[in-house]
Amino acid sequence: MWRKGVDWLGLRPALVCTGASPCHQGMQDNTDDSTLRRLLRNAGYLLVSRVLRDGVGLVALALVARHRGPGGFGVIALLQSYTFTINWLVNFQMWQAIIRYEASLEGEQERLPCEAC
Repeated sequence: MWRKGVDWLGLRPALVCTGASPCHQGMQDNTDDSTLRRLLRNAGYLLVSRVLRDGVGLVALALVARHRGPGGFGVIALLQSYTFTINWLVNFQMWQAIIRYEASLEGEQERLPCEAC
């Protein structure tokens, strides 16, 4: 059975399968296989996107170096290094704080008195 839904960005309507359609009857749901398949497919997407991103960056680097010359390319390299350094100093990644906080609480239950457990 299909019902109207919204895509993940909420920009356009989409059809969503509720699982009650005739195409789903009599099918065994092998969650381990489908989960592994999805994991590998998504990892492939990430790998391909990073390779394409880095390939386009390498081509852009070569074009900028050829167009600007050594002096202009050096100025662009310095500006980029300043930008990356400032971004590294200012960027606060929440997952690092969560991991550090959780690691400090890892043995906390053993240290509490029994009536506090």
